Amino acid sequence: LYKYSKVTVQRNLWTIVLFFILSGAVPASIEFFVGQSGRFFGNLLSLIFSVPLTLALFASVRGEQMSIGQAVAASKPMLVLKYVANAILLGLSFALSFILLIVPFFFVLPRLILAPYLLVDRNLGPIEAMNVSWNLTKGHSGKIWGIVGAWFAMILLMVTVIGIPFAIYFLIMYSASFVLALLFIEKSQPESAQPAA
Repeated sequence: LYKYSKVTVQRNLWTIVLFFILSGAVPASIEFFVGQSGRFFGNLLSLIFSVPLTLALFASVRGEQMSIGQAVAASKPMLVLKYVANAILLGLSFALSFILLIVPFFFVLPRLILAPYLLVDRNLGPIEAMNVSWNLTKGHSGKIWGIVGAWFAMILLMVTVIGIPFAIYFLIMYSASFVLALLFIEKSQPESAQPAA
């Protein structure tokens, strides 16, 4: 999957790199310089920048070019608002499932993790995206956990200073993994279960 993700990312490399860094580095910098009081604003910025990043990833998977300006223009205010609302609902769902003896979390996370991607790609509502993700990922939790595990392994490289640039490189090149997984799962569905064109 890393190999295919890398090829995908390279189609719109600079657009993806820019929004990947903006969605991660800028919020982290705000929190570092402002402290805990900047966490909310930093998280909000991260979500806002994640929308054009996701749009660029879908464009790349489909072999389309998307400039930075096109990604920004496609990030309509209503889409961003729905994305933020979806993130809040997902956060609450994951937190609640984790509090409930931890075990439910391992069932809920892989079933809902594709919701933000579905929301952006199909222009769904926040709750609708969660419902579609839940139904679509049935029987595919193992694949999702494999991707999540690879993400964590790459993030662990950041524990040493020398590993940070390698981690950033690998994470950027692997950033299309969930989009590729989503499209693979969609294609594996029976024709009656696939979304209308």
